[in-house]
Amino acid sequence: MLAAESRARAAEAVRGIITKTIAEYKDAMGSERDFVSAHLQPGQRMPEIRTLTGSRREAFVSRVDGYRDEAMAELQALRDAIDAEVTAPPSDEAIRALTALRMRKNVSEAEMSAFMRRYGDNYQIRQALGDSDLLDGSEVESILESVGRLEDDVTRLVDADALLDGRNTIGSLSFSSMFIPQAMGVAVDDGEGSEEDVREADDDE
Repeated sequence: MLAAESRARAAEAVRGIITKTIAEYKDAMGSERDFVSAHLQPGQRMPEIRTLTGSRREAFVSRVDGYRDEAMAELQALRDAIDAEVTAPPSDEAIRALTALRMRKNVSEAEMSAFMRRYGDNYQIRQALGDSDLLDGSEVESILESVGRLEDDVTRLVDADALLDGRNTIGSLSFSSMFIPQAMGVAVDDGEGSEEDVREADDDE
């Protein structure tokens, strides 16, 4: 399937970056609480800490911006992999072999299997053979649209200011990450992003 390994890698990378963002937020909020606690005057009560201030906010924003850049780079690499697979021309040897194959009236299953093992990695060769398992142009476009939607999600979710201002929550990040593999059409790893993870994330907020 078209760029399947690249799609799986990008999905896993983006999920990992969301997980890093959540961990970074928890660590930063803990650091903020420690800072405020250390500066309380005798008799003062610990206030509710819901955002970051000063250099701790700046450092958090900088790190999360870096995570977002990582995710977008992964998705651009996926776009490049899809484009490379679709547009890569077949070798001269593959074209000669395909021409010879088409000139014959009868081709055995074994011969066709051998041909596909040798040249079937090329999208255009499989397209020329009318491979029914090959994604057509509209399906390729659908995958690229999914990548675009994921890019929009990354911009929206991996947003330090949105987390600090309460427009995003770590629970919403965990929940959204569950559906990234499905959006990319790859197998879901049940070891991450479970409903239990989302509940735990919400409890930690």
